[in-house]
Amino acid sequence: MKGLFAQENKVVLALPPVADAFATAKQTDVISADNCESIVFIVATGVAVDNVNIITVQSCDNFTPSNGTDIVFTVSSVISGDTNDSPADTATTGKAFTASTANQYYIVEVDPADVEAAASHAGRGYVALTVTEAGSATAQVGCIIAFKKNVFNAQAVLPTAIA
Repeated sequence: MKGLFAQENKVVLALPPVADAFATAKQTDVISADNCESIVFIVATGVAVDNVNIITVQSCDNFTPSNGTDIVFTVSSVISGDTNDSPADTATTGKAFTASTANQYYIVEVDPADVEAAASHAGRGYVALTVTEAGSATAQVGCIIAFKKNVFNAQAVLPTAIA
C-alpha cells in the first residue's frame, strides 16, 4: 500500500494568505530542492483586480538566500473552476499574469536538475518563487503553497524543507 499524501509530499505554506500578497516583489520561503521529483508552487489569488504580476523562480545558494539566479520553470493556469490550461515552459524572465477573474491560481513546477544547473555551488540546491507587481497596483489577496513532490525516502514525518 502506498503512503499517505503527507508521507510522500512535503507541504510548505511558502507565503501565507495576506491582503496585499504581492506588494513590492514578495519572495517565498526558500525550499530545499533535494530528494524529490520536483518542487511545485501553487500561486493563488482572491478577489479580481486588474494588476499585472510576474512570477519568477530563483535557484538559490542557501536558505538565506545570499545569491539567486532566475531559472526556467513550467506553469499552468487555472482561471475558472478547476480546469487548467496546457503546461508551458517559461523563460528565465518569468510568467506575467493578471488576476482579472476572482480565485484563480497558477501551478508552477520546477525541476531540481534546473535548480542544480543554475547553482553556483555543488550539491543540493534551493529554490524560491517571487511574484512582482508591475507598476502601481491595487492590493491583491493571495498566497503561495509549495510542495516537494514525490519525496524520495518517504516516511511518516518528513523533515523540514525550509530553514
